[in-house]
Amino acid sequence: MTVNPIRLERTGKASSTADVICSFFAFADADDQRGMDNIRSFAGPLPSMTVKTGSTPHLRGHAYWELDEPVYNLSAWTDLQKAILTSLKTDAAIHNPDRIMRIAGTVAWPDEKKRGRGYIAEVSTLKTQFNDDRDPVDFQRMYQVFKAAEVPEQASNVIDIGAQPLD
Repeated sequence: MTVNPIRLERTGKASSTADVICSFFAFADADDQRGMDNIRSFAGPLPSMTVKTGSTPHLRGHAYWELDEPVYNLSAWTDLQKAILTSLKTDAAIHNPDRIMRIAGTVAWPDEKKRGRGYIAEVSTLKTQFNDDRDPVDFQRMYQVFKAAEVPEQASNVIDIGAQPLD
């Protein structure tokens, strides 16, 4: 699925970055143990939902941080995504606004090459309930935490996150 909402007229058709309206989440995709370990040990804001995409031969998954307001400046959002993947050492391709991610509840079918490395077919699962609070995170805070840019104290005047209403 495309995580970020796209223009209604593109529904059911291939979309591109130009079709994305805004973003409600920042996310990471850990395809290897190192990426999962980095997500699990990350000392910053905790993800508000996770998707386990596999556990054999090692744990794999996605971490999603809900943003407290939609982000309309997709260039700034892309910079944040690049900072997340660089910081957490996760999938380097996960930075385009029209990124397609695995849907929880679907089966991850490994190809022959992956089966040869020990991968098995597994159902992806979603987790949204945790033992601690996981409130939506301010975009500027995420930007600072992942060092996507130098953000001055008056950050809201520096990075244009676009119009706020979403119809």
